[in-house]
Amino acid sequence: MGAVNTAPIFYLGKTYLLQEEIALNNFRMWAYSLIAIGLLNWDYQRAQPHVVFYSLLIITPGIILLLLTLISAGRRQLAKSYSARLWAGIGLAAIIIAFLNH
Repeated sequence: MGAVNTAPIFYLGKTYLLQEEIALNNFRMWAYSLIAIGLLNWDYQRAQPHVVFYSLLIITPGIILLLLTLISAGRRQLAKSYSARLWAGIGLAAIIIAFLNH
């Protein structure tokens, strides 16, 4: 297993943001986005049958991803190279399925 690049990539105020921290923040933003989209879907399609199921289909991956960014074992998993593609696919699939099945 190769060494992790911990060199600062830019300076923001008095703290250095490392590549790992930026990647973790990107995962958190994706998680927040999934949760927000799921709640918006729930609100705007509340008259549709099964809206709770389809909204939770979007919200649940967001909650799982957010929890993974807060747990040290989850952060190690998210540091792997395939994680960004995996979570992008999971999130996009959830959004597409939820919005097409209304």
